Amino acid sequence: MLGRHIERVTPYMAKVLQEFIDANGKGNRGFTFFEGETAASLLARDDLAMWLWTDYGRPVAYGHLQAYPHNPRKAHVGRFGVCVDRENQGNGLGTEVVAYLLQMADQAGLTKVVATVYEDNAPMLRIYLDKAGFHEEGAFVHEELWLDDEYRNVLSLARWL
Repeated sequence: MLGRHIERVTPYMAKVLQEFIDANGKGNRGFTFFEGETAASLLARDDLAMWLWTDYGRPVAYGHLQAYPHNPRKAHVGRFGVCVDRENQGNGLGTEVVAYLLQMADQAGLTKVVATVYEDNAPMLRIYLDKAGFHEEGAFVHEELWLDDEYRNVLSLARWL
């Protein structure tokens, strides 16, 4: 897309990141990582590398790679987080974000990446399992109680690099 750019999130982008969190955090059934977070709290973390996809300056997608710098037993593992703005879902952007995060994980020297996805999030499951080469490692049954008193299962997915 002509106006689309990928930028590593740095403190000068806090306002843009906060805009994306505000638009896609609360009530997002597919991505709950933002709950209780602000741009400032995310930027203060030393275990998180974040990128924003913008289209003519408007944030349309977010991806992060979480590492475990303080745990030598997990130093080879990275955890993905992906969120695509509702208006931009279904046009390949989620696939693009996952592919980019895989490149970043490989460049960081990680040998395994993991992601947790709600069992009912069919679009992200298709991306991870059918397009990006992940496999299911396990399921967390009734992992979360959602706002409407509905339990949701979470699948643990992984890919070796």
